[in-house]
Amino acid sequence: KLQVNIAKIYGSRGESWLAELPRSIEELENAWRLSNLKPLSNLSYSYVLEGFQDRTPIILKLSPDANLIDQEVRALDVFKGFGAVSVLGCKNGALLLERAMPGTLLKNSHPKENRIEIACNVMDRLHQAPLSVEGKFPHIGEWLSAIDKEWDLPKIHLERARRL
Repeated sequence: KLQVNIAKIYGSRGESWLAELPRSIEELENAWRLSNLKPLSNLSYSYVLEGFQDRTPIILKLSPDANLIDQEVRALDVFKGFGAVSVLGCKNGALLLERAMPGTLLKNSHPKENRIEIACNVMDRLHQAPLSVEGKFPHIGEWLSAIDKEWDLPKIHLERARRL
């Protein structure tokens, strides 16, 4: 799924990025002293690995769009101390993050009836961060421009998303 999405969104630039991925990961392993890197399952738009920096559990996220990584860094900086993971490093479309432990998905780790309460508590904590970030983040319209493309989805759902 990752290869198909990257090729569809970024074209030949995305295909080149995919081909260079092993070399990029090796360079980051050496530069940031990373070990035991293993890709997460169900990758769709970024290549994400878990592993260690020395003995510290980390997440390494790579994207062909360095601007998206930069936006993520800005957001995580805004939410630092309010429930977001820490940024340990960032360069050239690669993001090194503190790994949340145990790092299991909410849908896999808690009874269904507790998930909404847990998610709301996290959102409440994030919303306590002071926001003086006007102009730092893309407008919602920019994010939603992705649905203007043709996707391998039932047409009825794509049309409804565009109307909404």
